[in-house]
Amino acid sequence: GRGAKGLATRRAGLDKRLRTTAGVHPDLWQSLGPFPLRLEIAIQSPRGSEILFRQEFDVFGKPETRLWKDIDADLSSWAGEDVMIVFRAEALGWEPGAKEIAGFSEPRILQTNERLDAAILR
Repeated sequence: GRGAKGLATRRAGLDKRLRTTAGVHPDLWQSLGPFPLRLEIAIQSPRGSEILFRQEFDVFGKPETRLWKDIDADLSSWAGEDVMIVFRAEALGWEPGAKEIAGFSEPRILQTNERLDAAILR
């Protein structure tokens, strides 16, 4: 889809998690105007496509959505399957510009016994 990027993983494991953050670029949110956008993570597997995360960001109507959201998602439902993790940013009701105004920061797949880095760059 438009504004989508994917991350392939072979054989999602029982003890694997997806960790990332989602949000609007702190220096660019003013350029959105009063229009929201949606960030979404979907898992594509032989069983089809399933939404793992979906949130609308309305930085003017809901100022709390200016903050980045930590995402820690369990991948055990896809254990043993080859999957594609798809990250989408979609403008709602407006044509997006060339700048990357919103998205995901440092997505990574971790074993549950791996330590999460203390600082997540935004």
